[in-house]
Amino acid sequence: MIDFEKRQEAEKIEIKKYIDILWKKKLVIAIFLMTVSVIAVSVLSNKTPIYTAKTTLNIEIPRDPRVIESNSRSLSNFQLISMYYQTQRDIISSDLILGRVVENLNLVDAYIVFQKSKDDNSLLSFFSTKREREKKNYEEQKYSIINDLKKNLKVEGGDRTELLTLSVESVLQHKVHEIANSIAQEYIKYNLKHRNEKLVETSNWLDNQLNDIKLKLNTSEDELRRFSLKNNLVNTNQQEYSANTQLENLNKKLIESQNSFSKIRELHDRVEEISSNPESSFRSLSIVINNDIIRDIVAETVSISRKIDELDDRYGNKHPKMIALKADLKSANASLDSEVDKIVKSINIDYVSSKEELSNIKALISEKNKELIDIQKKNFALKRMEREVANNAAIYESYLKELAQSNISENYDISNVKVIDDARLPARPSGISKSIILLGVLVISFGFISVLIITLDMFKSVIVSPDDVEKYLSVPLLGFTIKNKNLSKNSKVKFLARNANNSPELLESFKSIRTNLFLADTPNLSHSFLVTSSNPLEGKSVFSLNLATVMSQLGKTALVELDLRKPTLLNKLALANDQPGIEAYLKGTSNSLVPRSVDGIEGIELFAVAHACDDAPELLAGQQIHRLFAYLKENFDYVVVDSPPCLAVTDSLVLTKLTDRTVLCAQSNHTKVTEIKESIKRLNKVDANISGIVITQVSPKVLKQDSLYYNAISYYG
Repeated sequence: MIDFEKRQEAEKIEIKKYIDILWKKKLVIAIFLMTVSVIAVSVLSNKTPIYTAKTTLNIEIPRDPRVIESNSRSLSNFQLISMYYQTQRDIISSDLILGRVVENLNLVDAYIVFQKSKDDNSLLSFFSTKREREKKNYEEQKYSIINDLKKNLKVEGGDRTELLTLSVESVLQHKVHEIANSIAQEYIKYNLKHRNEKLVETSNWLDNQLNDIKLKLNTSEDELRRFSLKNNLVNTNQQEYSANTQLENLNKKLIESQNSFSKIRELHDRVEEISSNPESSFRSLSIVINNDIIRDIVAETVSISRKIDELDDRYGNKHPKMIALKADLKSANASLDSEVDKIVKSINIDYVSSKEELSNIKALISEKNKELIDIQKKNFALKRMEREVANNAAIYESYLKELAQSNISENYDISNVKVIDDARLPARPSGISKSIILLGVLVISFGFISVLIITLDMFKSVIVSPDDVEKYLSVPLLGFTIKNKNLSKNSKVKFLARNANNSPELLESFKSIRTNLFLADTPNLSHSFLVTSSNPLEGKSVFSLNLATVMSQLGKTALVELDLRKPTLLNKLALANDQPGIEAYLKGTSNSLVPRSVDGIEGIELFAVAHACDDAPELLAGQQIHRLFAYLKENFDYVVVDSPPCLAVTDSLVLTKLTDRTVLCAQSNHTKVTEIKESIKRLNKVDANISGIVITQVSPKVLKQDSLYYNAISYYG
């Protein structure tokens, strides 16, 4: 809470600081605002008032696309709707509509009369305009007015609504509403005429198209009929189904035939293999082994062979029974060979017949496939023709309806555009009033000049007024001296404080500085004061003279000049350098200090430099300088030391060790802030006891901007 209050208080101080800056520049601000006001009033008085009139139209989107384009698509699409309303806006602002308005309202003469009344205020303007007007013919003036209307006509709406607003701006107060209403009426007339022309054009186009479509329909029907009769396409679906069934059966037979042929081919290949090998026998074939007749014959031969073996030992080969048995065995083997040959021949015959059957089935399948493809092609062609006939019939019926509707629409004179609000005579000019504009200009100008003044003040590079010390520097302000032009004219009269009768404000300012010095020094009262500056010619020596003068009113005062390089006090006091100066004492060429008195001022003794020295650093580092200050502190109540500038040389930095207090002088509107800061930095490095800053030669104009300083000094001075 405390931090918030401190922050709020700091903000108030900051705002007050800005207000003080602006208050000091109040005269500049007032002059700037007066200048801006005069210019603004002049510009506004010469500005021709503009009047605005508005009318609102309701434009319904034509539901019949023929009105927009005979063969266009539906306008339900948002893009097409936007395109339609954009077209209407372009038509309203076209040369055709605006040209008719100019002619109907005779705007050429109206503008000539208005321009003449305006030019009557200026004779030169009248003659120049008259010459220009004489050069233009009627058509040029007409198109010039049309172009002006285009620039000042705004057509808005139609994006998400069917309402369009026509806004017209013109200098003709009593004509502007007539212009807006006339534009709306001319657009309605154009729209109605265009709509009727489009309907007639559409009707004629539909009539021609209807004949073409009728002929196309008849042609397609005839082609369908001839194609059906030629290809016997009575029931194409049944034909296609029959062909598919036959093809399916053939595929089944093909599979069976392939299986059978595969088995027979295997036997045939075995027979061929045995035929090519003499050692092999057909009796090893599985079909031979498994044949019942072969089995019986083989069993018979086995039985006969067994009997022959049994009787061979008993009877011998020539026994009749043996002979009969061998004859039977031979007959059985012959029968066996005969049966085997039959089976082999049967295998060959079956192989040839199976192969031929397989080939025939494949040929039938190929034939049926071609037949089915042919049927499908004819069926597709038939359906295409049927669709073409149906489409032509539908188009023909649609065009019949369109033609009937077009013939009906031609008998009606109805527009899709209606006026919702008529334009009215404007009572006052459009836009912001002149008083508000003037007020706005003044507010903006005040803001601009305020920002400019505050910005320039923030970036100020030199000290100008006493307030600048508080704003830019971290040391206290002891006071300031006023610039006196009357006294500066005479180079011999520069000891200003002794001319107090001529400048009471100046004397009061030095007394104030003296008081501030003592107040800054309590409770330990100082006796010696070192006066320095950042640069030469900043009023340091004159200030030292005047400070010593006001100090002498309180006690015995010594004014010591230790600017050994460039002494100025003797010259400022118009004193001769015919006796040894303080530099002689420091060098040891003189054993005694010989002060000089200042005419007209009691209680002050001057120890000045008679001749400039090049060895100032050595003299200030010697023992004599310490003896000098010991003598001064012992014999004088106050000592004022005029030292060199601290940025130019280091002499003043050395002398701060020998004095109680340091006073830094800065000339108003001359000494830079950065230079003062650097001087303070150097003095702080040597631990100088800085009492504060004195602003010299402050202009009375600057003080007048700060009533606090000026009023106080003027009252007491």
